[in-house]
Amino acid sequence: FINTYPHPRPGDPGKVSTVYTEGGPAPFGDHNLELIKVTIKSRELRQGERRDAILTFAIDTSGSMANTGKLRLLKDSIRTLVSNLSINDRGAIVAFSTNAYVVLPHTSVRQKSEIDAAIDSLQANGGTNVEAGIDLAYRLAAESGNRRAANRVILCSDGVANLGAKGPEVVLSHIHI
Repeated sequence: FINTYPHPRPGDPGKVSTVYTEGGPAPFGDHNLELIKVTIKSRELRQGERRDAILTFAIDTSGSMANTGKLRLLKDSIRTLVSNLSINDRGAIVAFSTNAYVVLPHTSVRQKSEIDAAIDSLQANGGTNVEAGIDLAYRLAAESGNRRAANRVILCSDGVANLGAKGPEVVLSHIHI
């Protein structure tokens, strides 16, 4: 889809970013679900100011992701994000359901066919072990981290953990800032 609304711009010079949200009923068939879209707009960077990005995606491939196109939507979203990265950026994919596994080690976005194949290979089945996914994603990120780069782990999930650590406090304790 195409964003047709104006992106918010930070109002004062000291402001680094602005968050814009919109929500409504989810298109997944369950009328009790809501979908929220979060847009984060940072200040415009000057030429040469942007650091390279090293992204590690922790992707939920549990059985619930097969419902009403959630995994397809996620795959399309990741492709869109990757297509907007710079040529020096890299990405990796960790999938998790009952267990976590590396789908794609950190790979240059120049290797589009390898990234697309990794995204295409994602299939939904099993439970949701968020703890295993986060732990493996952070280990993989640490192996390829670069102090001069923007190193990020991006968690992509549709629900609540039902394997491993289940409570939000325990799951959040695995997230490194």
